[in-house]
Amino acid sequence: MNKNTVVEENTSSVLSELGLNEYETKAYLAILESGVVVAREISDRSRIPYAKVYQVLDSLINKNLIEGDEGRPKKFYANKPSEALIERLESLESEWRSKHEKRKNKVKHIMPELDTLFTQSSRSFEKEEGIFTIVGLSNILSRIGKLKKQTKRTILITSNNRRLIEDKLLRPITKEENLDIYLRTSVEYENSTMPKGITTYNVKTPDNSTTIIFDDFAALTIVETQPGKFASGEFMAILNQIPKMIDSMIYDFNLFTKEAF
Repeated sequence: MNKNTVVEENTSSVLSELGLNEYETKAYLAILESGVVVAREISDRSRIPYAKVYQVLDSLINKNLIEGDEGRPKKFYANKPSEALIERLESLESEWRSKHEKRKNKVKHIMPELDTLFTQSSRSFEKEEGIFTIVGLSNILSRIGKLKKQTKRTILITSNNRRLIEDKLLRPITKEENLDIYLRTSVEYENSTMPKGITTYNVKTPDNSTTIIFDDFAALTIVETQPGKFASGEFMAILNQIPKMIDSMIYDFNLFTKEAF
């Protein structure tokens, strides 16, 4: 493949992105190479069927890439590419913006209906009683965000995993200023390192898992499946939505703190 062929293929590819089809590209390049030409000559040079060549040329005129005079036979010539192609780009951008605005309006029109469907399905799942497994830290944090939005009063946290507490759990949770948040942990914290808006109880906890209780409707127990490999994000969680079991977990939390509720 010689250098001219590579340049021609690259040029054709760019012109295609500007909305020119194969025939339009061939005709446009033929006119640029020839200067002022008639339709028959363009057809011969670009191998475009003569029956289609005027349709192709009219399209190039509409795109402001070439002009045609009023003579007989009609002659065609190219506009200066550095000006015509910029104008074509601006035209495409304006066209895209117009289409995008219409697209945005259509999306806005259907969003309330789709949000209603989403809300109904989410509530039906999150209110469903049972025990569910969640795998992966990103999925766990996403579920924590959803549960936090449903929480009206209190979040109870039991955890000894310092990195998980400091890096992932407390800071996003404590952004909810209207909630009472309590942490039961064996980890010693200085007051300066603890986010504002959280009450800490330094007491012995039974294991290294992390449990978060949202009001009295859900409890999430997070386990590090590969301890010591925190950066790899190897976590899974058990979501408990059985009211009697959650009441028992709240009772256990209160037994150690005596002041949580």
